Amino acid sequence: MGTRHLKKRTGLFAVLAGGLLIAGTAHSLPSAPSIFFSSEEIAPADYHSYGEGTSTFTTDNDGVQHEEYTWILSSPLIFNDMRVDSWEMTFDPDPYVANNMTVTNTSSSNQIFSASALLPIPAYAYNEVISSSIGVSATDVNGDGTLYFSNLTSPSSTLPLYSGQVNGATALEMNPNSNALPLTVADCGGPGCTAVSSGYVAQQFVPAGVATSIGLEFRFILSPGDSASVTGRFEIIPEPGTALLLGAGLVGLGLRGRRA
Repeated sequence: MGTRHLKKRTGLFAVLAGGLLIAGTAHSLPSAPSIFFSSEEIAPADYHSYGEGTSTFTTDNDGVQHEEYTWILSSPLIFNDMRVDSWEMTFDPDPYVANNMTVTNTSSSNQIFSASALLPIPAYAYNEVISSSIGVSATDVNGDGTLYFSNLTSPSSTLPLYSGQVNGATALEMNPNSNALPLTVADCGGPGCTAVSSGYVAQQFVPAGVATSIGLEFRFILSPGDSASVTGRFEIIPEPGTALLLGAGLVGLGLRGRRA
């Protein structure tokens, strides 16, 4: 597949959506998800054909089979003011979602990027976030000695770079903390360098609820002529007591408490 050229836009917004069915003891997707891009200037459109998806099936310790689906962008997407160099999304109705991408700002000014992955899931009682992470690698590609990578700010608020979402509401916010944002050449040594930072949540209790969708959103600013790779993962698990009720037939989805 050749390089894709798309009309001018001011930002990048991506939504990954997939309907799920549970058949017997398998947690699987009945079909490949739809993938959308949108911005202020471009209406949402289905871009699933711009990449390839594959499924991997595994069986956990409880004998439940899980489908993990991975979609990979086949070739770079070129816009007038930015380029999506690579993009990979992985998700599982277990449930977790991962969103990894590399972008380049090809314009002459700072650009705002937004990317999100959304996964509808069967009703899932939860009260904990586990194994969730954010990683950033920002490079002064044009070697002009100016690099700026940061989350979005305004006079009244600061938005997190990473938002792990349940039912459309933020359940986990993160900014990389090994190097505080913004990332600049001061964090890596000089013109042409690469600044890195990361953050990780191994386990964090959150208000209990029933999830019918999970998502992961990135929002960031990148300086002109530079590139950034952003990787993230978001996973929730059920509260044990409710999981027992579900297994007894309240919902009947055979959910497990933790990934094998």
